[in-house]
Amino acid sequence: MMDFVRRFEENIERELGNCGVAFPIKKNIALGVSGGADSIALLTAVMHIAEKQYIKVISVNHNIRPELETVGDSKYVFDYCAKNGVLCEIHEITRGGVEECAKKRNGGIEEAARFLRYEVFEAFIEKHDCAFFCTAHNRNDQLETLLMRFLQGSSDFSGAGIKSVRGKYIRPLLKTSRNEIEEYLKAQNISWRTDKTNFDESMLRNRIRASVLPLFSSLFAGWDNAVLSGAKKQYDDAVFIDRYFNEYLQSVKSTDKYASIDKNSFISAPNAIKRRLVYYLIDKVKTNCRVPYRIVESICKWTGENTVKNDKIEFAGITVFIWNNFLCADIIRNNFDDCVFIKVVEKDEIVSIPTGELKTEKTENGIVFCLNNGEKEFCIKGLTYPFLIRSVQPLDKILSAQKAMRDVSKIIANCAIKEAEKWKVPLVQELQSVEQKIVAIFGCALGKSDWIVKDWES
Repeated sequence: MMDFVRRFEENIERELGNCGVAFPIKKNIALGVSGGADSIALLTAVMHIAEKQYIKVISVNHNIRPELETVGDSKYVFDYCAKNGVLCEIHEITRGGVEECAKKRNGGIEEAARFLRYEVFEAFIEKHDCAFFCTAHNRNDQLETLLMRFLQGSSDFSGAGIKSVRGKYIRPLLKTSRNEIEEYLKAQNISWRTDKTNFDESMLRNRIRASVLPLFSSLFAGWDNAVLSGAKKQYDDAVFIDRYFNEYLQSVKSTDKYASIDKNSFISAPNAIKRRLVYYLIDKVKTNCRVPYRIVESICKWTGENTVKNDKIEFAGITVFIWNNFLCADIIRNNFDDCVFIKVVEKDEIVSIPTGELKTEKTENGIVFCLNNGEKEFCIKGLTYPFLIRSVQPLDKILSAQKAMRDVSKIIANCAIKEAEKWKVPLVQELQSVEQKIVAIFGCALGKSDWIVKDWES
């Protein structure tokens, strides 16, 4: 058995090297440890490979399961690290915090837990100046993920499975099976904790783990190697296609809640590029939205010839549409949240803003704006539909009378508008040009001066 332990640790050391870790390890390396077999095995192997002074452990208690279980997991990890002389920190998410996050992100509990967990990881990496952060995803996790994404109709971006390296995050167990992991621990009489939610087959991953994988193994010898080989081929193809895809990204314009690309560039692109562009634009406005492939396929068939009837789709709080010279993705908003607002204005209408209303009207000279039923009226010459009315975002710039680009946040601050209030100031962003310039700052909404670019078209 000791030969197995030695080979196991040699494999982990080799995979750490493949992930970019230099030996001997002289930089801090972090590990996320839950107390399960995977993470305890990885921690044990790394303790036998690296000097313990460089090992930093973080364990996150999501407080989703009963308190007795979650506290027991955290205590087990902390005690195991203390016994072995390794630094360990326990981070507790407030009970109900994951559920609240899921509601806010309009997603599931599992996705929200992951989101919060990685926020903790990022802070831990910065605090301890870690060169790498190890997670304990293994070969079985990879197979489960690939089957999940296949069954869910994954995008080209995710079809290749879990990556062994993503920035500072590395996964040295990806080629190691769960059976090997448990055998490694048993050979050293090391126990581990079991998360009972892993047996809850209401979750797709657990159904695949409990039913699909065993069935495949009983019926199709070598199926797992075939799936992993197919994922590797798909990844290689995706790398090649992405060389050309990246060229198209240069013409994408986006904010946190809005993204667009030149219509003709999209329509003339090959289907493999179109699919990526649709997923990319939607991901820009709502990262946790799962997009049915039938919707992506429908958008890829757009020609831009029937913008009123056909070239607009709404789903899951998102609208994708063609207008003028752009394919656009926008989040559908009914109110203001997170101190951000954005509205695509396509016709004469009354637009709600945080401090009241803006009425828009198209004239021969441009768009006339009327604030709060006549409180103030002004015209932006040359502007036409569609355009954006939105709040300020980091890195926003606007043209000055001296033809220099000025920082919008600084202009707002110079108007004596408090930092906490600046999001209430409406900006107007044109959508006709490739640059999609900001052409106005309506300080009048807060009783301050306006900044309107008079010759933005030149």
